Amino acid sequence: MSVVQPLTCPNCGSHLDPEPGQSQIKCHFCGTVVMVPNAQPEQPQMQPMFPSIIIEPMNPISIPIGGGLSKAAIIVPIILVVVILGFVGFIISSVMGQVNQVTNSALAPFGAVLTSVPQIKTQLLSTNTPEPTNRPAPTKVPPTKVPLPTPQTFSKVVLKDSLAKQVNGWSETTENGNILEFANGGYEISSSTADNGELTWIKDSYKDVSLEIDVQATAGAGAMAILCRVKQGVGGYSFEINTDGSFGIYKYVFTSSGSDSTGLETGTLPDGLLKTDAPNHLRGDCIGTNLTLVVNGR
Repeated sequence: MSVVQPLTCPNCGSHLDPEPGQSQIKCHFCGTVVMVPNAQPEQPQMQPMFPSIIIEPMNPISIPIGGGLSKAAIIVPIILVVVILGFVGFIISSVMGQVNQVTNSALAPFGAVLTSVPQIKTQLLSTNTPEPTNRPAPTKVPPTKVPLPTPQTFSKVVLKDSLAKQVNGWSETTENGNILEFANGGYEISSSTADNGELTWIKDSYKDVSLEIDVQATAGAGAMAILCRVKQGVGGYSFEINTDGSFGIYKYVFTSSGSDSTGLETGTLPDGLLKTDAPNHLRGDCIGTNLTLVVNGR
């Protein structure tokens, strides 16, 4: 067992009774912490595994510090902390050195790639890209319609009629205020009401055909037309010119109440092309998917 010596507080002189094996004791009067000399219990003698340094216990210093702590109470913990931090720092330094060696060995083959990245990045950053110039949007110009060349007509004539008299079965009627008849050396079609008309056709089995006719408005106003691919109860295509100078290619669908039309191409004839005091030569070509209107050779 260790030998416990009676102590007195170096600050206030109070008697202190340390327990056996107690290394320090706190004064109950002034709070001063006093180191107990020879407080370590006797240990059996053992052969140390590592070299040891025996530190003799220090006698308490009786110089009061601040709130009653002695210099010994402050210095001893500081020395212990410094020793521990130094040992830990040595271990960390050794470990980090080994990690750096392993890392450098692993990254050695990629050294060229890693060193080229900053150069590439520097080149990209140093390239000054000019800011885009705000240009006004181009003005949309409508396409210019160029007259198509007149197609060549078919060499085979399927039907030719002077329309001076009934030969090929054209319709004749005077019903509903509309008149279709052979008169004055030709075939006349007239209507007594506005927004009304009359049409007639024969030979409705042709698919590709070129039609030509000489037609003239003798009185009033309205449209003059020729038709192709016409079928009863279905519809057909119409090539029209009007006394007001307009023209159009229309698709007609026959209904129970009459017909509905869709303008595929409409416009105004050039000045001087339409004749008002003489017949106009009107031609319509239905060839494949192309529909062509020719007025007085244009």
